[in-house]
Amino acid sequence: MFGLGGLGNDLLLSLQSLQFRELWSGLWMLLVVMLALEALVALLRRRWGMPQRLGLRLRAPAVGLQARQLLLVLLGLLVLAAAVAHQQAVDPWQLLRWHPLPPIDPAAWPEALALPWPALIGGTLTLTLLAAALAVGGAPLLVLLAGPWQQGRWALQLVWALGRLWPPPLTALLLLFVLKPGLLPAALALGFHNLGILGRLLLEALGSAEPGREQALLAAGCGPRLALLYGRLSQVANTYLAYGAYRSDVLLRETVVVGLVGGTGLGSQLRESLAAFAWPQIALLLVAYALLTLIGEELSDQSRRRLLSA
Repeated sequence: MFGLGGLGNDLLLSLQSLQFRELWSGLWMLLVVMLALEALVALLRRRWGMPQRLGLRLRAPAVGLQARQLLLVLLGLLVLAAAVAHQQAVDPWQLLRWHPLPPIDPAAWPEALALPWPALIGGTLTLTLLAAALAVGGAPLLVLLAGPWQQGRWALQLVWALGRLWPPPLTALLLLFVLKPGLLPAALALGFHNLGILGRLLLEALGSAEPGREQALLAAGCGPRLALLYGRLSQVANTYLAYGAYRSDVLLRETVVVGLVGGTGLGSQLRESLAAFAWPQIALLLVAYALLTLIGEELSDQSRRRLLSA
């Protein structure tokens, strides 16, 4: 999305030149790559004995068997990266060379300190909370609306696949055709993408949950949605919310990317500072993002520990 090559660069160029046929061709190609990668990960997960349900607990016998296979996969990825770098005529040693930082004028620090920091930080936190509410809360609500009907599940899987397919910067760019730059398009772009991720994981967790409680509630006369809520969703609620806390931490980091495309908060200011080569502002913005990230990680870790121990 920022001229660094790959499908994202082609998608951005097609969008800027209003070549929507090329844009859709690139999105279909991205969908094929995404589905192929998901199928490969599912195959490796079944072969290595990793659990299908939410949570990061591996069975003990599988851990020893994975070490050699994981090493082979990592070596294969390194060989693939080297082959791609050779094909693109990239000097790998160039990546290790240190480039000196540009000089900073001491007189520019007062202007950097005069930025509206409370509004910038507040916009970033508001964007994170709105996107997290849409992603974490939207997945179980949509599952309950779809109910036990298979057609509804298929529709949800299609919508969530599109959410995982469309990167947040591209979604934000497309939303700018119908919405003004600000909090709403950025929150929708981030929330829709993470909704696709959380929804897929939630459906996998529900598929591996024990059906006995739900069947008992149905036999007692409960409705299908109520039985789904108290039967299956209650079993995976803690692990789902724990992963939702982790995704909220990731959302805080992703706000900078959406802000660069035209959102709000620190990311939007970072785009303006980069365009003006205001290095003191860039330095302070990076420090602010680092502090927010550390605080978010601590809160996310505490939430996960509390939920998983409940």
